[in-house]
Amino acid sequence: MKELIENVPSKLDYKKRSEKVCFSYPGNQNHFQTGYYGIDADVSIAGTLHIKFSSSKPLLATKIELILKGYEKVEWVETYGKTTITYSANDVFLNQPLQLWKTSDPNGDYEKIQIMDIPFEIKLPENLPPSIKIDQGEGKINYKLIANISRKGN
Repeated sequence: MKELIENVPSKLDYKKRSEKVCFSYPGNQNHFQTGYYGIDADVSIAGTLHIKFSSSKPLLATKIELILKGYEKVEWVETYGKTTITYSANDVFLNQPLQLWKTSDPNGDYEKIQIMDIPFEIKLPENLPPSIKIDQGEGKINYKLIANISRKGN
């Protein structure tokens, strides 16, 4: 992205990163959460999804959605004499999609997208656990915000 977009997550915060698609935080914040969880009634994850493709190679898409996922993982090793056993468990406890954009084509065909800035807000359900990492990662709870673009390969 040639223009500077302010209030963006660090490059290290992205699992998969693109120069053509990025997030920005709302207003002057340095995080997506709006409100205080456990104190305010309406707490959400908010920001803007920025899409910037060239006119010579636009994005061909039918749908853009966000998914807020919450993960929990536990793993530890126990040794009994010469035997080592690894115990582990994983779970997705939150999977909250939000459709941001859908093609206006009546046949559902791909539309060309060059520049699009899409604000978003996902209301958080009550009683979510906080992000945490215990004992060098033996137990952890974390959240991911995923942009899912139904697109045609360029």
